[in-house]
Amino acid sequence: MDEYVALSISGRELNSLAASTDRNDRITAANEVQTLAELKRTGQVDFVVTCIKDPDVREDGSAFVRCFSMCGGEVGALTVPSDKPFGAWLGAQLKVTMGSELPGRLVLVSQDGQLLWEDEALEIHRVLKTLVGDMDQEVVVAAVAALVALISADDGKLSGLAIEELYRLVLRGTIPDMEVIAGAFDAIQAAAQRGSQPAVGVFVESLFHSEPKVRLFAVVGLEAPAKAGEERAVSALLRSINDENAEVRMMALHGLESLLVAVEEGSEKARASLAGQAETLLQVVKRSSPVEVIVALGAAAGSGHALALETLLQFAQEPDDEEIACSAVRGLGIAAMRGSPELCTALTSLAESNEDDGIRLQAVGSMGAMVKDGNMRSLQVW
Repeated sequence: MDEYVALSISGRELNSLAASTDRNDRITAANEVQTLAELKRTGQVDFVVTCIKDPDVREDGSAFVRCFSMCGGEVGALTVPSDKPFGAWLGAQLKVTMGSELPGRLVLVSQDGQLLWEDEALEIHRVLKTLVGDMDQEVVVAAVAALVALISADDGKLSGLAIEELYRLVLRGTIPDMEVIAGAFDAIQAAAQRGSQPAVGVFVESLFHSEPKVRLFAVVGLEAPAKAGEERAVSALLRSINDENAEVRMMALHGLESLLVAVEEGSEKARASLAGQAETLLQVVKRSSPVEVIVALGAAAGSGHALALETLLQFAQEPDDEEIACSAVRGLGIAAMRGSPELCTALTSLAESNEDDGIRLQAVGSMGAMVKDGNMRSLQVW
């Protein structure tokens, strides 16, 4: 385990720098937080220590404190100033004593569970809340860099707070540089790919932003959690298919195609999340007929949604549009992955008797995917 190291300056000093009237001090505060995050010295699990002070005060004015982990093991026995026995001095000494054995952020509590002291994570959050409200653009850019570093280094509470602060900056229009905004969304996207719920929430909210570029960043960010079966991400991605901006719509359809590939590769989470959006899919198909949405109806049809299946069968017989018909057949293949003999029979019929070479080829491909997925018994009718 890497050694856990404190801030090079105290939390109090960091707060003073962040609140300073000197812009260089405020930039220094942001840079200190960024450096800390880049060294991955934040966001670890809390290590709670109970501290018990000896009632006797020594002749030199010091006191004796013994510290115990939650498991009851003694982690330190230290001489401390009697007037401030449980402050930052004790915390710093315990961190030195434990060294690389310290498994997370140090938190000191009394015997009755009262918080006595905690390491710098809360101080960092306070500092960043101060800096993100700054009117100086260079300070704000430095704060954004610090927030991005925290998001990249940590998947805990501090990362969630950093994501929320970064998103508020974007919403307020405080960041005029689109490249800086793109970098911010890249960091949040990486967090979303790691399963960060605050990151997914930010992207969902961003779809209501007036700036098309922000909505585009959000749609790109939702692709990975949607593929993983995150229901909010799937729902938001489908809503974006109707966005007024053509680039956002195109990227939403690209994300849906990635989700469909995950379904065809056997992801049950992806299939279930898509099947739960049957009504939304049908509404989109009524307004327009994106081929990706038609294919997606297969997830709902395979889960027993009668109207989704009926719609797919109608589209599969579309005589004037081979692309739509082939998409419907692909959707039937996804539906048949659930092992329905009736759907397998429908695909067999299309493969054997349809006059369109493209549709027959798609039907054969869908049945081949079923064989790969293990639905051999259902295909005995073929």
